[in-house]
Amino acid sequence: GLFHDLGKYHLAYQNYISGNGHSVDHSTAGAQALRDLAQGQDKAMAEIIAYAIFGHHAGLQDRDNEMRGSFKARMEQQVHLDDAWKSELVPDL
Repeated sequence: GLFHDLGKYHLAYQNYISGNGHSVDHSTAGAQALRDLAQGQDKAMAEIIAYAIFGHHAGLQDRDNEMRGSFKARMEQQVHLDDAWKSELVPDL
């Protein structure tokens, strides 16, 4: 739950909700952050949870295909978040 909307810490999303932009992907960042924080055996569970994070609005996608919406493609995207989330959310992995 902590990670599913983490992308809302992105400047483009903040602009969008302020009425100054268009809708942006806000779930990729959470899936990536969870993957990066998970250690050891927890990495496998983090990947399963990442699927749910990705699919919380659009449904589950393929692991790997030519589409930019595949799990692999989304995990490889560059996402830049405001570091404020690190002090406002305390993940207990």
